[in-house]
Amino acid sequence: MIYLILLLNVIIIFEIIHKSNYFYLINSLIKFSKKASKIILDKKISDHWKEKIIPNYSLKMLKVSMSMLLILTISIVIIYLTGLIYDDFLPFVLTIKGIITSFIFAYCYFFLKNFLNE
Repeated sequence: MIYLILLLNVIIIFEIIHKSNYFYLINSLIKFSKKASKIILDKKISDHWKEKIIPNYSLKMLKVSMSMLLILTISIVIIYLTGLIYDDFLPFVLTIKGIITSFIFAYCYFFLKNFLNE
């Protein structure tokens, strides 16, 4: 029974991450931080322009980071609420066996979903 509950949680969290374009957010954060670093280290750009440009990149990185944090928080809340309903769930999820099982379920769900979509 606990494996079925874990599978349902993994599917829900996987879909949340997939629908929210979480990996796009990660790439955007990396892109903004690289651009900001490049501007900071460039000697040809005056400090005046750096002072105008860097806050824009900082704000964009903050927005992306907050979106990523929100998605992570929603995922943790889903696991926590399931743990409140089923007493054995949270201790199982926090074990190595539970973590490995979660990854296996996510991996299988990903390939099954891709197989069925083709």
